[in-house]
Amino acid sequence: MKGIDFIDTYFKNGKILGNDIEVIDDDLNLNNKNIKVIENLPDIIKGNLNLENNKIKKIEQMPFEIGGNLNLSHNDIKVVENLPKDIKINIDLSFNKINKIKELPKDFMGFLDLSNNNISSLKQAGKYIEKLKIKKDRKSTRLNSSHTDIDRMPSSA
Repeated sequence: MKGIDFIDTYFKNGKILGNDIEVIDDDLNLNNKNIKVIENLPDIIKGNLNLENNKIKKIEQMPFEIGGNLNLSHNDIKVVENLPKDIKINIDLSFNKINKIKELPKDFMGFLDLSNNNISSLKQAGKYIEKLKIKKDRKSTRLNSSHTDIDRMPSSA
């Protein structure tokens, strides 16, 4: 099924109604739809999944696989967790209220944008710190040009 056909058939009043579709063959664009809860999405989206500018507070019930980028920017998410197990490219979680990184997808090698959030420490990121590829500013340990304050970096021990 095409993403636009999915929206026309299953989306109404800020909610995705129950569906029997397992695969979306291209991009699924659900930005600016007033979505509060992620639910009833297909298991596999072969293109990009855009959930930008909604009112999502928690990442849950995500598709198992996304073949392109995942955009969850400009929502109200507080904790990074429950992301799809297989994301091919990039994850955009900028402009949320994130203060904790609980988990990242296994073997994630793409770009993770956490800019403009409330992260004060990456201590809880532990084993994921290498995947974040954080560059330190020469004068401090703050993320460079990200508007995300990092007060403490986890030790490498």
